[in-house]
Amino acid sequence: MVRYHKTLIGLLESLQQGDPTKPLRMAEIGVCTGFASAAMLKAFPPLHLIMVDAWKAAEPDSEYRKSGDGMSKMTQAEMDEKKQMAIDATAFAAERRTILHGPSVNMAHWVDHASQDLVFIDAEHTYPAVLADIAAWLPKVKPGGILCGHDYRHRRFVGVKQAVDAWANAAGRELRIMAGSIWATTIGG
Repeated sequence: MVRYHKTLIGLLESLQQGDPTKPLRMAEIGVCTGFASAAMLKAFPPLHLIMVDAWKAAEPDSEYRKSGDGMSKMTQAEMDEKKQMAIDATAFAAERRTILHGPSVNMAHWVDHASQDLVFIDAEHTYPAVLADIAAWLPKVKPGGILCGHDYRHRRFVGVKQAVDAWANAAGRELRIMAGSIWATTIGG
């Protein structure tokens, strides 16, 4: 069961600055079944959520397949089932969600720069994929918004922490490590 959604709710609340009617825009990179997506959309009626996932079976010899991520071992039929679960889980807010089905870096091209209050990265858990997602999605965050991700402290996904730390050090970014193995940084404004 996904438990990090409570930390994301706290981050979104901080962006509302005490105004529960303030519209928010969020991109979730790596959706799987849509459990967290549904939680965000239920908790924030003024939220528009961009849900990004490839929902594609990993190639047998890919670095992602070797990463130990349970999603990387799924068949295409299982991935299709996860996508349908995400669609069903968020159907109650169909007018407040946009589903982008494809590789996360490619899908970033469909999103305007500086348009998102929060971008949450939880797709492929490999060093190169996390770096690529950060590079692709950082420009999409509004000044004063938050770039964050999941599995920073996960013992099997060491590439996540290594990539986030390498990027943060190179960019001079201060990270907050939060409950649910979430890393976060505020984008200057």
